[in-house]
Amino acid sequence: MQTIELHNQMNHEIHIALVSSNNGIEAQVERLLTQLDLARTGKQVVLHMADVDELSVSVLAKMLQLAKYLTTNGGQLFVADVQSKCQRMMTLLRINLLIPVFADQQPTTSTPQPLPVAA
Repeated sequence: MQTIELHNQMNHEIHIALVSSNNGIEAQVERLLTQLDLARTGKQVVLHMADVDELSVSVLAKMLQLAKYLTTNGGQLFVADVQSKCQRMMTLLRINLLIPVFADQQPTTSTPQPLPVAA
């Protein structure tokens, strides 16, 4: 796995591009959970889901676990680039109330690019 670096150190944001397979996503989220220093400094983690067509129950459970872990330690989990099928699922299950969509505060001319993380 590549080392996860701060994409925007000023705002303590970490942007992660999720892979398209549920097994890969689960492995990525599991690795984030094992990064103990993520939550200690109140970081915002943004999961970019442009390549994700659907989510399994186990992936949603891991995402909720990561959201709880970050929230407990002063951080926050967000999603971005969510496809319509995933968005409907997250809305129906009310997951969007716990993991909101990331609203970029910066001008649209300099949007951050997600960092690739090996599955």
